[in-house]
Amino acid sequence: MRAHVTRALLHAGEVIRPRKDLLAGFHRHQQEDAHEFLMFTLNGMQQGCLSASQPSGHASEDTSVVRQIFGGTWRSRIQCLHCLGVSDTFDPHLDVSLDITAAQSVEQALRELVKPEKLEAENAYDCGVCLRKVPATKRLTLHSTSQVLVLVLKRFTQLSGAKRAQEVRYPQRLDVQPYTSEGKAGPLGYVLYAVLVHSGWSCERGHFFCYVRAGNGQWYKMDDAKVTACDETAALSQSAYVLFYAREGAWEGGAGGGAAAPSGLTPQTPGSLQEMPAAELLGRRRPRGTQRPKG
Repeated sequence: MRAHVTRALLHAGEVIRPRKDLLAGFHRHQQEDAHEFLMFTLNGMQQGCLSASQPSGHASEDTSVVRQIFGGTWRSRIQCLHCLGVSDTFDPHLDVSLDITAAQSVEQALRELVKPEKLEAENAYDCGVCLRKVPATKRLTLHSTSQVLVLVLKRFTQLSGAKRAQEVRYPQRLDVQPYTSEGKAGPLGYVLYAVLVHSGWSCERGHFFCYVRAGNGQWYKMDDAKVTACDETAALSQSAYVLFYAREGAWEGGAGGGAAAPSGLTPQTPGSLQEMPAAELLGRRRPRGTQRPKG
């Protein structure tokens, strides 16, 4: 993964064919889902971090830089309604998938995600204390939160692949504290910095483009080889597929509330990027064509 990124940066404007080991999880000569590619990239980077760790192998996934930036932990808590005992299960995650079937906003989808579920009748809980099946509640919450929060809106139905094209509002600033295991603590703010959009009517075809906020607070629409400056209103009014939020204060020093530029890089002024080809920024061109976002 490191070799591929380095090569792309050194050969800006050229089409870069990924190494064979990076292509293993994809179909040749087909364009794949952008979210799948994101997770594939993060997993590849994480494996690269682990393989580059101490030879003794003591380093764990929880200490990799990918996990430190994108990683969080779910807590699934079941509480017996008879003896009031609780059982907790913890699972790591790199992104959060939201069911938007009946949601009009990201906040509503998050509330539905963490809403307690009643376990009774055939789904009754087999309590280890009561030694029998009893009614119980089950609730999923964010137990530990990431520096970068990736929210995936489930826009594609699993059976037909049809797209849920309804409007789902998303805020510039998101407080995730109500959805955590410590829901009554102080606010836990995240600021939007990127919006991935799918244009099309099904998972069989379409086109991906995105809106990204630079370190100086300026928003840009990135559509294949074209990068155009835009305002925040445009970025907040899209039929979003994937949303990227950065925790407030995660990277101090960025102007306008955006993430600070990496060491040695200076944010460009808005005018200098008005019509700059994306290939010059990203090191590769992606032809407009068929996409296969799997829902």
